[in-house]
Amino acid sequence: MTASKTESAVSDIVSQFDTEIDTRTRLAETLQSRIEWAQSLRALLTNAHNSKQTTADSVKRLAIATLVNAEQPADFLFAPPPTSLPPFNSAQNPTLPPPPPVFRRPAPRPKPAGFRTNKGNFLFVNSQNVASSAPNYGEPQYLLLKCPVCGRTTFTSLQGLLNHARITHSIEWGTHDACIKACAVVDNEIDLDSGIEVGLGPSGVLPGLQTLFERAVGVGAGAQAMSFFSGDVNMESSMETVKEEREDVEVPTLTQTLGLHVDTPALAPFLGKKAHRRQINVHDEYMDVDIGASVARSSETARNWKMVYGQRNVANVDAINLGLEANTSVKEFEQEVAPDQAPDTGLLPTGSRFHFAVRIAISDRNLFVPTEKRKNKLHSHKWMIAAESPSYSIPLSSVLKYLKVTPLCAADDYELCVNTVERPPYAVVGTASKPFLAQVELGFDGIRSNSATGEESLIEQTATFEHWVDLDPFNLSTIVVGEEQLVDAELDRRTEIKPACTAYMPIGAKQLWEDSRSSEVATPAPVVQNFSSAYDLLLNVAARFPLTAQGKDRGQVHSVPYTLLSSQSQFKNMNIGRQQAIRWARARAIQEAYVIALEEANIECPAISTAEVFLWLRENERGPSHGAAKTLESEDAANKGGDVRKQNHGGWCGICGLELVLHQPSTSEKLIKQEQDESNAVLEPMSTSQSCSIYQSSILPGLQGDTGKARRRKEAEQMPQLFNSRSLSFQTFERRLVQSVDPNLISLVQGAVADMKLPAFTPLDSPSRYPIDQFGPGRSEVEANLAPHALIALATQRFVQDIVRKGVTQALMERASAMQNLPVGARCGSRHVERSGQSILTPHHIFVGNGLTGS
Repeated sequence: MTASKTESAVSDIVSQFDTEIDTRTRLAETLQSRIEWAQSLRALLTNAHNSKQTTADSVKRLAIATLVNAEQPADFLFAPPPTSLPPFNSAQNPTLPPPPPVFRRPAPRPKPAGFRTNKGNFLFVNSQNVASSAPNYGEPQYLLLKCPVCGRTTFTSLQGLLNHARITHSIEWGTHDACIKACAVVDNEIDLDSGIEVGLGPSGVLPGLQTLFERAVGVGAGAQAMSFFSGDVNMESSMETVKEEREDVEVPTLTQTLGLHVDTPALAPFLGKKAHRRQINVHDEYMDVDIGASVARSSETARNWKMVYGQRNVANVDAINLGLEANTSVKEFEQEVAPDQAPDTGLLPTGSRFHFAVRIAISDRNLFVPTEKRKNKLHSHKWMIAAESPSYSIPLSSVLKYLKVTPLCAADDYELCVNTVERPPYAVVGTASKPFLAQVELGFDGIRSNSATGEESLIEQTATFEHWVDLDPFNLSTIVVGEEQLVDAELDRRTEIKPACTAYMPIGAKQLWEDSRSSEVATPAPVVQNFSSAYDLLLNVAARFPLTAQGKDRGQVHSVPYTLLSSQSQFKNMNIGRQQAIRWARARAIQEAYVIALEEANIECPAISTAEVFLWLRENERGPSHGAAKTLESEDAANKGGDVRKQNHGGWCGICGLELVLHQPSTSEKLIKQEQDESNAVLEPMSTSQSCSIYQSSILPGLQGDTGKARRRKEAEQMPQLFNSRSLSFQTFERRLVQSVDPNLISLVQGAVADMKLPAFTPLDSPSRYPIDQFGPGRSEVEANLAPHALIALATQRFVQDIVRKGVTQALMERASAMQNLPVGARCGSRHVERSGQSILTPHHIFVGNGLTGS
């Protein structure tokens, strides 16, 4: 017993000693903190005069705050003792005094933005600006912006709060809207006069992408309506309240037009939610089901769907618009029709007993035109206005008669070759320098009506619309589709619906942008052609020598020095040799008559040859092309021949370059066949001096001369402005010249010139690390040294292209002539040769095609 008392006394004494030691230790730490605080304050005051930002108030606040933190461990030693309450005697005080009234400060009234001050200690925001899509059920509430991590509120700008969260707490918010939603808290004791409101003025906070989508689909529109219900309220009254609230909530426009709502899977990433997958809800999955038992049929039989038609004997007051009141029976009938039984019209145009509607899609497209390809330098774009019908509407070609486009702008701002189109595709193409408004007139098939006098008249049906044509500001090299508008045109029921035209070029084809197509599909305007007197005389002379007598009386055609056939079909049935002979004789007759007419009219004009007249007639399509000629004999032979198709042509002739199967037997026997394999055989002549029968009979008399003067003159006139030194500076000319030629061809020409050591060209310097440095240190010097080589390369390229093209043309002519001279049975057997797609271009073709003598 004594030992236990001794141990308890010793423990009490030890605890008292420990308490005393800890107290003195904490007091010593407090004194040491005061000494350090005093030394720091003295150093601060000593160096305060060197700093311009240090003030007396800032030093005082800092000193007091530091001293309070330093004396905090010893606060319990210097704190005054707590005051004890006086004893309470219920006998002396039978009644308690009333508690003092509690005065709560009313909610501050909102002040206009003009009374706000930019100097504030915190930020606050209006709750309506945070969630404007939610309905307003009371007065506006102001929310305090506070850091969600450390709780700091002393911010002077929203960007400062955003930077504080990013730098201090590594929290990234993509937009200011997201920052406000994360930091806004409710504070009833907020003082609006001491803070800064966020979201006012031109520099206010714009909503984020998620907020925009939430507002569009109406997220939160009925969220506050559900907060009025509790567990004690009756369910029926709750549902009635829900219905009332839902009636007040307006359905979003996005849901009414496109059918998009908050649960649309495509909008889930933008609404910050996960898309719900469609699934089948299964109840009692593991329950056994007797598939053999018969299920009792429901007493309520399904009612067949039936389309409800409106009464035709009731006047439509809204359509007549005479200010009459509608009959009540019409309203009762409309109420009886259930929404699910009404026909779903969708996008189909409506109609009536006397009219039907045609839906038309009017769209525009534009294409940037480079500067060197513009006819008018001020017009930078080509534009197209097209009209077509959707797939669910009546085809436009069945009812449309013409499409007319009239730009409503100054005449200098646009250029239009034709403005009216009478057959599909209904598209008008033009050029413009800036966007403009166009008037689109649609002319439909007219209706015939009988007047009171019995005369039949035609009533025109037209519809006019306006369409804005915008040009591509980015100058893309592709076709840019502009605006598209769907319009409905009401036509009379008596309008004749013609068969739809389906074989036409689509609107998106590039061929529609060419001027030639526009002149074909549109109604051409009368063009006054100003030809010279010599050219008019040539046209008159050519009209006196027709190719055939089709469409003319025999008395109107005088005697011509060639065979004059009665129709074009008879001319096409002739072989190609006779066709060429007739056309050549016609060209000679026109040339001789033209020379005589020039002498009689006393007109000075350069003389033209027979070959030039022949080429002029062929270019102007005054005679049928030889490539389109087809004889009846060849068609009969094609129907008869069957065994010759399986034969192999055996190779090519080394003189004319044609297949051996096209030669006569006498000629093919003189050739030596060197078979390397069955599919690839080479034929060579016995001697180079031998000739080919096809070569002797394929060249027309008089065509070996220089017959390309007219074509070369035309190419010289159509030469691009690349070499027009008057419109370009010399440096720009050299740059365009170098850029227009293949670099490999320039390098080849430079090497050939260097090997020939021509004195007009400066030799290059010694080889350097980069080959381009041999031509000069700068761009202008390099282009100036490469320009002569580029000019020679361009001339070489044009020369090679010209001689090869003439050689290919000569080879095709000889091939056609050789096939025409074959027997009937062998002619159809050579059709497999055409399918092979292989031929040989020989020097003979190059020589003869370019008017040279030699083989």
